[in-house]
Amino acid sequence: MGVPSGKVSEIGISRFYQAKLNSEITKGLFASKVLLVEGPTETQTLPIYFKRASFSPAAAGLEIVGCGGKGNIPSLYRLFTAFGIDCFCLFDGDVSRGNNKELAELLGINSMNLGTPSFEVGSNYAYFSKDFETTAQDEIVDYGVFESDARANYHISGKPAIARFVAELSSLVPPFVNNLITALNDSAVVAPQGSVPEIQAAEPSWIDSDIPF
Repeated sequence: MGVPSGKVSEIGISRFYQAKLNSEITKGLFASKVLLVEGPTETQTLPIYFKRASFSPAAAGLEIVGCGGKGNIPSLYRLFTAFGIDCFCLFDGDVSRGNNKELAELLGINSMNLGTPSFEVGSNYAYFSKDFETTAQDEIVDYGVFESDARANYHISGKPAIARFVAELSSLVPPFVNNLITALNDSAVVAPQGSVPEIQAAEPSWIDSDIPF
């Protein structure tokens, strides 16, 4: 979590996660795999593209979890992998939205291609070389037309809302979405053995004669 080991305690970790967790995040604890994304742009648009590509997150046991910013992804990655849940991270490479150093170290990224419209994929991560919008604009021919329509005719503003508007009107599945689906189907990042204590099933404290029916 970026905290010196000497200052880490069970109580401190517990309070740290209590402050971070909400229903958007805890839903991932019931999935077999989570896709950690930065925020509403991805959580609102990816389901639209996934459906168009005939990819069902539910059928794959996948939950898309918005982390509230790139800076929160590392701690949530550690949380989910500690529970043995496969974890895949998707984020913007744009350094103006947060430093990439901790994520790169955590995910084993040796070098990053930044500042272009490209979409980079690894075994347990994918990132937009600059940001979601730049890649989408490059891969969806009419993105600019849809965006202008959203602003001028529907008075829609804000990146998440515009990205969703474009996703709904476009008939395309952008190449980055197909690449992401392939990576999600191939990935399996599991926490090391021993990181989660085994829970022994308790012996029943009742016998058949105790049941009143």
